[in-house]
Amino acid sequence: MAKNKKRITTSEDFCFSFRSGNIGTRVEARKFFDEHKSEIDNWWLQDSTIPIFIDTNFILNAYGFPKSTRELFVNFLKFNKDRIYITDQVDEEI
Repeated sequence: MAKNKKRITTSEDFCFSFRSGNIGTRVEARKFFDEHKSEIDNWWLQDSTIPIFIDTNFILNAYGFPKSTRELFVNFLKFNKDRIYITDQVDEEI
């Protein structure tokens, strides 16, 4: 690695562990996340007209979900049934 390059590490909390930003940016990002966590956790319960496209892999992976996750997935599908689109390609692959 070149001497002047800054190293960026990735992990599940990537945006809070990178080394090239300043501490103020990280503190502000964390504060924003903490203040809006309930909105993030329940984003799919909000009224929205944004379409949702479901991919073949997502549907196939649902077979391996634990029961509790499958129940959440089914509730998600029921709640958003008017916004969900499955392409012809996905229909052919399944």
